[in-house]
Amino acid sequence: MRARTSLYLFACVAAGLAGCGGGGGDGSASNAVQTATAKIDVQWGQRSRAVNAPSSALSAVITLTGAAADGTDVRWTVNRNAAPAAYQATYASPAPARVGPLDLLVQFFAESDGAGSAVATAASRVSLKADGTGISDVSTSGDIKSVQITPGQVVRAGQQKLLLFSSLDASSNVVAISPGSMFTSVVDGQDHLTITDGQMTGVSAGTAMVVVTVDGHPSLPTAVTVSPNVTMTLTPMQATVPINTPQTFVAVVHGTYDTNVLWRVDEGPVGGTVTPAGVYTAPNTRGTYHVIATSDFDKQVEVTATVVVTAGSSEVTIK
Repeated sequence: MRARTSLYLFACVAAGLAGCGGGGGDGSASNAVQTATAKIDVQWGQRSRAVNAPSSALSAVITLTGAAADGTDVRWTVNRNAAPAAYQATYASPAPARVGPLDLLVQFFAESDGAGSAVATAASRVSLKADGTGISDVSTSGDIKSVQITPGQVVRAGQQKLLLFSSLDASSNVVAISPGSMFTSVVDGQDHLTITDGQMTGVSAGTAMVVVTVDGHPSLPTAVTVSPNVTMTLTPMQATVPINTPQTFVAVVHGTYDTNVLWRVDEGPVGGTVTPAGVYTAPNTRGTYHVIATSDFDKQVEVTATVVVTAGSSEVTIK
């Protein structure tokens, strides 16, 4: 019996905050972006006992890259039940995702909870809409008819990053493939980029042309950009702020044209709020908190400032 896993994202629309510098704070309405709680309807196909075959998967890890309001990934793990028979279940993401274009990565594992060997991987550029449409099916089996490399991929010089591509059947459904089933080649720009086992490594700033072949079907040559090393400075790095008092932080991104910054408070709302402009407001509770600035261009680049919140001037100490 054909094993098939179909993934559909549906949306329960909610309001989330982000914008030209953030998504972790209490920005104005003009900076609000629409988010949705993603739900995945997983149709687990008839389970196979074949070792390292996609149909042997007991779990899947689903990642929507950079989809959270603060620019971090939305990732969760789903397990199939112990029975080998096909069945369908619905799983909700642990956090809302931004409505719009997103990169979807689904990794299937041989054991529950994302453990054991990775038996298959599927990836696709999707467009999450408020009504949940725009997501292709993902299948653990099928005849591959074409391969598409996700456009617009960027890797930093010195960074390793998974090359994203889609293996499609005749109906343009994404087919999960086993490790080693694809062959990659850098057809131009070898001095900028190398690829080993699907992992890109940025060598030097520039553009490389990449081709992926699966089951004899090559993709079109697709550009991958290698960016310079991105750095960021944050001022001040430490601040002492009375309760309920604002403090402005300034983050400057170097090495890229995209200087947009995402802001968040590491402790969440209990640690205060921060606007997309970097204006932090201390909570009404004393303590030590952390304001984090993240490069929107390269979300692995972030700097943390420490904030010590003290009592306000109106507090009276009786000895």
